[in-house]
Amino acid sequence: EVSRVHRAVAQRNAEFRNARFNGRKPQVDMWDMQIASGSAYVLKKRMEALKKMNAAASEMTRRLTGGRETLTIKYRQAGNEGDPVLSEDWFIRKLAENREEDTRLMRTSIGPHRDDLVFLLNGRELSAYGSQGQQRTAALSLKLAEIEIVKRVIHDTPVLLLDDVLSELDKHRQNYLLDSIHDIQTLITCTG
Repeated sequence: EVSRVHRAVAQRNAEFRNARFNGRKPQVDMWDMQIASGSAYVLKKRMEALKKMNAAASEMTRRLTGGRETLTIKYRQAGNEGDPVLSEDWFIRKLAENREEDTRLMRTSIGPHRDDLVFLLNGRELSAYGSQGQQRTAALSLKLAEIEIVKRVIHDTPVLLLDDVLSELDKHRQNYLLDSIHDIQTLITCTG
């Protein structure tokens, strides 16, 4: 479904370019319908995955920080300030609302390809307010959460690769990390 949405976006954008080159109005209704139906499905699946990832990453962060920090992942939907909307009708309406600007810029501004994830640590945006150590801890929490989710899905443990991670963590975080990965095949690089 993701590849179908990407193809429809590429076709819509190509139609904008062709229409400009040929001096005509772009015909994108068909592409809007495909983008809308695919986007609603993709977003539904992303929200399901995000729910699992949030639960696992939040627990990993809590453990890594001794309960001092909480990690939350929010989904930021292009064209929407509130909670994500999973409705095909919403996507059709937003694509229509943005058509004039999209025509001018020859790109599609609404859809999963324009959405983003926002990481919040104790309710504050990590990219703006988090220290390097907090960002590293969040990245580790996400990796450990990903391993837990993959283990549940494939019933096997993936290999974990960590690049110079211990030098940036305090002793508590180092100990928790090493305890967490004791049963996971792990390759760790360090500077010497």
